[in-house]
Amino acid sequence: MLERLNHMKMKNKLNFGYRVVIGLMIISAIFSMIGMGIIYGSLQNYANGAQRADTAVRNCRININIAARNIREMLLNEDESTYNNYKAVVEQRLLDVSVELQAIRDTGLVDQGLCQQYADALDKWGNIGYKIINEVEAGNKDKAFEEIMRECVPALEEVVNVSEKINQITDGLKEDFFLVGEMLHGDYNRLMNDSMLHSATNYECYKGLHSSFNSMNMFEIVHSLLRQFGPENWTLYKGKHLLSFVDNHDVSRVASILNNEKHLPLIYAMAFGMPGIPCVYYGSEWGAKALKSQGDPALRQSFEEPQWTELTEWISALSAAKKQSEALNYGAFRSVLLTNRQCIFERRAEHERVLVAINADENDFTAHFDAGCGRAVDLISGKEHDFGGGSVLPAYSAYYWKMER
Repeated sequence: MLERLNHMKMKNKLNFGYRVVIGLMIISAIFSMIGMGIIYGSLQNYANGAQRADTAVRNCRININIAARNIREMLLNEDESTYNNYKAVVEQRLLDVSVELQAIRDTGLVDQGLCQQYADALDKWGNIGYKIINEVEAGNKDKAFEEIMRECVPALEEVVNVSEKINQITDGLKEDFFLVGEMLHGDYNRLMNDSMLHSATNYECYKGLHSSFNSMNMFEIVHSLLRQFGPENWTLYKGKHLLSFVDNHDVSRVASILNNEKHLPLIYAMAFGMPGIPCVYYGSEWGAKALKSQGDPALRQSFEEPQWTELTEWISALSAAKKQSEALNYGAFRSVLLTNRQCIFERRAEHERVLVAINADENDFTAHFDAGCGRAVDLISGKEHDFGGGSVLPAYSAYYWKMER
């Protein structure tokens, strides 16, 4: 090679040099592309693993919750013909947990020792659960209840404690993951906290919502909201976001339990205006009806196609108002005016203040209160409102008044 270069003219040497340099650049570029592809593939695999780990942890919690719930309902149900169904659900859910736990292991993102600790806790709880099922099938319900309190609850708490550790890892892998759980009674803070769920079902206010309208007693729901989110330091869930709903897959549809159908738009206005994350059960946005007594097929009906009604239009407007409002999403809660048939409450955030006003009566109502400003804009309709001389609330009406600064 050197002897060949020595006999070349300068021009040829330069041309040869350029060809060598260009060839090396091409080779370098090829290796760079291969390297970038490997790096990108590794990052993609990591992201996919993080997503899979998040999903698996979520599914484990959901399946354990469903299994525990079926054991409880089996104990409470007097119809022995349903026991096989409950048992089958528990068996399937625990099998699903094993599959998801293996998926967590396969990602390689969670310490194998912690995975084994979780598996051991799940096995312990599962064995206790099956023992309780056997007692129920044998007719020993008192003994089954005793074992739930003495053994099952502590074992379940152990499962939850290990799950918290895994959740901290997966949350760190994917921070936008959102986990919500179902809890019927008790302190929602047991499930909804920094190391567990992000949100939980607000069954307390679910009951208060339809009961307040049926009894024409707005004090009931406002009292619950003050207890949960009020201005006092002792309130239970200030700054947290419970899942708000007027019906779901386990209870009668709201259109079937309200005594007055004209209250249907108003109960949704309350659900979207109060603190929390509003959830609309499919079909109820157009007023579908079903009673719990009719069973799951009625509650979880398969519709051929969606409908668009005045109620659908109204809920759509409520959703748009909620989405654009800082106060409705993050604001504090304060009662401004309260009667049996009317309520006005304030949602105040750093940059916005909104008054939610509802008149459940068949007659118009003039509300007199200190609004703190002269005018407002209704976030639902876009119309302006003047507080001078009192605020007239027409029969069966609701407003989200965004206040002047």
